[in-house]
Parts: sequence; structure tokens; C-alpha cells
Amino acid sequence: MEYIVLNLEGNRMNGKVTQIGAARVDEKLDVLDTFQMKQEQADPMDMIDAMEKFRLWCGDAPLVTWGQDDIWLLEYIISENGLNLDWMPEIFDGREIFEDQVSGHRQADLNYAMMVLGMKPRAVKSSLTRSLYMVKVLQNLSFTRGIESQRWGGCNEICGYGYELA
Repeated sequence: MEYIVLNLEGNRMNGKVTQIGAARVDEKLDVLDTFQMKQEQADPMDMIDAMEKFRLWCGDAPLVTWGQDDIWLLEYIISENGLNLDWMPEIFDGREIFEDQVSGHRQADLNYAMMVLGMKPRAVKSSLTRSLYMVKVLQNLSFTRGIESQRWGGCNEICGYGYELA
């Protein structure tokens, strides 16, 4: 199975996106392909075109983001531009996987996760670079266990049952 590790850069207050960066990975988190779109200052990004290119590139691969902000922004952009949300695949939260397995610290940012895992965080302005940093963090975790935990509503092995999220 393949996953899309996604990072959006933009203004979450007005729903404007300046960058879309994503890495297509396999179950072992090996990077298979990347996707990047940047808005030039003089040339506003055509969100309908950008979202269509991104949708086609993603196919039906599930998305992995760092927290819920990027998902909110993606859904906002799609709905505000009159696009159909039906193509949205399963979505998983890489930050939640990190928090459950390593830190217990809620709302941990990506730089914090990198430091905890012994990586040197760097200030980056590229959404693609942030996506690739997310991949590096997730490679240090039990990604499959984290995905299954979210897929089954966060139910752990002890409870003996689970449910699928709608």
C-alpha cells in the first residue's frame, strides 16, 4: 500500500495556500515520488488546477499529515473552489502516531519530534522538505501500528474490539 505524506503552507486564517508538498511512500516509508507546487508572488496559484493535479497524482492513496490543520485547509480549499470532496481518501495523523508512541506531549510540532528522535531540525520554507522530514520522523516509529490504531478508532490490543471510523 502507498501513502501520501502531505504538507501545505499558507494562511489558515483566509484559506490561502502558497505551497503543496507531498511524498508518495510505500509501507516501509521509502519515498517513491514527490509532488510540489509553489505560488509565485506575481502569479497567484490557480487552486482548481492545483487541486486537480494533486488529486490525480494522489490517486486513492491515503493521506498522512502532521496534525489536522493541513486537512482542514485542504478541505476548505476544495469546498471553497466548488470541487468535490468525494475523492478524499483515508486520512491519518502522523503527529498523533508520534505522540502515542514517543512523547505523550500533545500538539508536538515537527521540530520537537525531530529533536526527540535525535535529528537536527532546520528552519525550512518548503512544504516538500517538511513532508520529507515527516517521512524521516515516521521511519523512526511503528508506522503500521500507528495507522492501525487510527484506523480502528484508537482502540489498543487490550480492549479486544474496534470500530472503523466513518
